[in-house]
Amino acid sequence: MTATSTTWAWTGPTGADFAKVEISVKGVSRGYIAKGVQSYTLTGLKPNAGYTLDTRTYDTSGNGNPAIVSSIGRTSSRQHSFTARSASRPPPCRPWR
Repeated sequence: MTATSTTWAWTGPTGADFAKVEISVKGVSRGYIAKGVQSYTLTGLKPNAGYTLDTRTYDTSGNGNPAIVSSIGRTSSRQHSFTARSASRPPPCRPWR
C-alpha cells in the first residue's frame, strides 16, 4: 500500500443468487468484482486527498441492488495511509419485482 494505492476488502453476500460487486470511486465505476473475490486494489489515487468508495451488489440475473454501501477515506503521503469507514457490508442481492 502506498499513498497512491490501497487494497479495499469486504465480506460478500452469501445468497445463492449473488454474482458480483460493482466498485465505484468518486462516483465513477472502476468495474465489477466476481463472486468469491473479496478485495480490490485501488490505484491512481492522489496523496492527501479524500475519496468515496461505493459498492453495489448484483444478482445472477444482472439486477443491481438499490442499496449502495459507501466508505469514506483520505490518503496521505505516508505508507499505509488510507482509512476507510463503513457502517455495514453490502446487503444481499434481492431481485427487483
